[in-house]
Parts: sequence; C-alpha cells; structure tokens
Amino acid sequence: MRNGYEIVEPDVATTVGELTDGLEKIRKSGKHLTRAQESWVCAVQSLRRKDIPRGLYLGGATWPQDNITRKVCFMAKPLTEHGAHTLERAQSASFWRKGQTPRKASNKTNADSFLLKGPAIL
Repeated sequence: MRNGYEIVEPDVATTVGELTDGLEKIRKSGKHLTRAQESWVCAVQSLRRKDIPRGLYLGGATWPQDNITRKVCFMAKPLTEHGAHTLERAQSASFWRKGQTPRKASNKTNADSFLLKGPAIL
C-alpha cells in the first residue's frame, strides 16, 4: 500500500493483491491506465463476467467493499512515535482533571447556524 497504510483484514489484503497483480498484467500488455482508470477497472470486477469489458477482467477478484453490505475495506496507518505518546498521555489519569472528560463536539453545524440566522447579506 502507499503512504504507509496497511489493510486490516488478511482476506482483503489477499484480494487487493490479486487486483494489483491483474493491473500489472494489463500494464505489461502495453495498455497505459491512469490512476482513475485503474480504480474503475477494480470497481468493475464486481460486475458479471460478461459485463466486464474485454481485456479488463482481472481473474475473479472483486473489490472488497460494496457500500451496501457490511463488507468494508479497512485500512490503517501505524501511529507515529509522537501519536503514540499523545494517545498514551490522553489515556493517562493525570491528563484530565479529576471528574473532567473530553469536551463533546457540538451538534450544531455551520448549516444550522445559517438556517437559524439566515444569510449575513439580506
């Protein structure tokens, strides 16, 4: 994976490896694909075999996420040393004053504010 990300589930890592190998075969056949086109080729692997354009079938691996079922491709990036230290500090009892908890995010958004007040120029 790029930029230090790792795939969390081993079976998903295997599938992504198969898709990557398939893209490499297309590249070696002389077809140049942009990154967007490579993504599209991986996505169409979920179609029926007969609906995948000729020369773009990657051997049966399907993209490991469909946004309909619970099948998701989780990726994670290991914590940096600084991030690990910050997390450790945040989890320590001394980080928060006695009885204090982290501030909860407001449910109010800028859109809510706009709807309540209206646009500034009216």
